[in-house]
Amino acid sequence: MEESAVTKALFERYFIPTKKDRQKYVGIEIEMPIINLNAQAVDFSVIHKLTDSFSKQFSMDPVNFDEEGNICSLQDQITGDNLSYDCSYNNLELSLGKGSI
Repeated sequence: MEESAVTKALFERYFIPTKKDRQKYVGIEIEMPIINLNAQAVDFSVIHKLTDSFSKQFSMDPVNFDEEGNICSLQDQITGDNLSYDCSYNNLELSLGKGSI
């Protein structure tokens, strides 16, 4: 593929969509690393128990699962608030549902 075709494809894929009129929203995301204070690898079974407890405590529904069937994303169906693991179980992300501005 020649350079001009690649440039055109990238422009159409990533820049053209930003020019569309869209509703404006505001939202908050908080990302936190998960570490083992014993300077060892994170025990993912602890992460999965945390996710299960969070789901029950805050009435959030599972929306995504990993290849082994573990929950990797929860969402509150009313507010849109979300708990997820951003790229790995070593980074917890809390996202509040979007609001109109």
